[in-house]
Formats: sequence, structure tokens, C-alpha cells
Amino acid sequence: MNTRIKKTRVKRWRAPKPVPPPKPPRPKRSTLKNIYKDLISSDSDQRLEGLKKAMHWYEELQAYLAYNSELTLNQKKAKAAAERHRLIGLNFDKTKTKESQYILAIKEYEKLGKKYNPPKIGVFISKYSHVRSKLEQRKNRLTRKFGEFLELVDNAVKPVNYDGTRIQLRVNKISSEYRVDSEGNITFDRKFLDAAKATTRSHGLLPGLNYLWDALTEAAAVRMEQDVEGHRTGRYVIHGSKRYQAMKTMMHNLLVYQNSDKNPKRLIRRHKLVSVRGNAAA
Repeated sequence: MNTRIKKTRVKRWRAPKPVPPPKPPRPKRSTLKNIYKDLISSDSDQRLEGLKKAMHWYEELQAYLAYNSELTLNQKKAKAAAERHRLIGLNFDKTKTKESQYILAIKEYEKLGKKYNPPKIGVFISKYSHVRSKLEQRKNRLTRKFGEFLELVDNAVKPVNYDGTRIQLRVNKISSEYRVDSEGNITFDRKFLDAAKATTRSHGLLPGLNYLWDALTEAAAVRMEQDVEGHRTGRYVIHGSKRYQAMKTMMHNLLVYQNSDKNPKRLIRRHKLVSVRGNAAA
């Protein structure tokens, strides 16, 4: 008697469909407008920082456009030209050369995102050229106002950068409390520095320096990052051990300055205590 064995049916294995990459967020034009407002300033470091943020915004726009459709030949040419100008500016140390190359890179990025109709950088550059003289006058006025206080801080703590070179302390109207450039030079905001100056006048030099330690130690420990081949990556690295060592060195310089002939009246100024007996008798 022949018996048939019924084979079990096995479903054919199929590879799962690949998960599509997440859709990049759509960059807002208002964000780029707010970034461009930092270009209307007499502080060169703030303008450079604004240009860098604008190029990062265009990187997000490029990812958004490439997700929806493939870039055209003209868009690819504009992208290559923008990256070329960006690389030239990255490898230069002069601020004016960096700024001009970054502006050329952004103009090429504008060709890439022409369909998206982003705000034009030329509008804000023309606004800056109209008010440039007034901004320079304000910068000189602030330098005269805070020059004596900045000289006191410089002589007291003797701040240096990562390579051991003395850094410059400046003041201007900027969008943050302070800004450190690639060489370690510091630009303080006028309101922030005014608070430090007022504290020094009321309570002594050491309480006023408490406002400035973060900026001074960061300037001593910041350095531009380099890849394995020694090329600049455009990012900055803050070394914690160098920052700690700089704090110890500046505190030592402060104590030496206090014991010299040019020392301030007091590191810490105590308020006069009001006599309770005198008030009661009166």
C-alpha cells in the first residue's frame, strides 16, 4: 500500500524592504534672516560667525532639496564652487580674506537654492556699508570708555592663548556675552563688561574678575582642530587640562600684581558696617 506523505508548505522568505532615510527638516527662511542680522556689526568675529551659521543653514537646505529630487547640473556646479570658496577661506588666517571667500561661497549657495527663494546676503551687506561709519564710531567710543578697565585686567592676570602669546581684550556691541576668535583674542559685549566694571568698583577686582574667568580660560585653551593629515576642519576644540592650568597661572599673576607697586587698592572691598549703638543713640 503506497502512502503519500504530505509536505508542509513553507512560505518563501523575502527580504524586508529597506527603510527609507528620514526626511530632513525644511529650513526656515526667517532663521537665515536672523543669522544675517549679525553681519550688521563692526565686530569682524561676529560677522565671520554669522557667515559660518549661514553656510550651515545652506547645508540643511541642500539636504532637503536632494531628498525631494536629484540636483541638476547647474546646482552641482554651484555646490562645487561654493565648497571651493569655503575651503579657501578656511585655510586663510586673515579675517578679510575669510570674510570675502565666505560671502562668495554663500552667493554660490544662493544659486543652488534658487527655487527655494532664500533671502539674499547682498541686501544685508549693503545695509552694513551704509551704517559702517556709525558702527566704527561707537566701537571707538566703547574702547575709550572701557580701555582703562581692560588694561587693568590685562596687567593683573596677563592672559595668554594656547601658544603662549598675549591675547587682546576688546569691547563692542555683540549678540553674546563674549566672543573668542581663532587666535584667542576676546571681544566682550558692552553690557556684560559694564556689569563687571561696576562690580569691581563696588566690591573689588576679584569679584569683577568672576565675570571674566570663563572667557579668559576659554581663550587660553581654544585651538582649531586638525585632521590626521594636518588640514583644518573648521571646528574649535577647548582643552580642559589647558584651561585648568591657565586658571592657576592667572591666579598666580594676580597675586604677584597685588604685591607690586601698581596694585589696585583692594582685591576684595568690604562694605562699612553700620554701628547699631550709634543709630540707637541718635
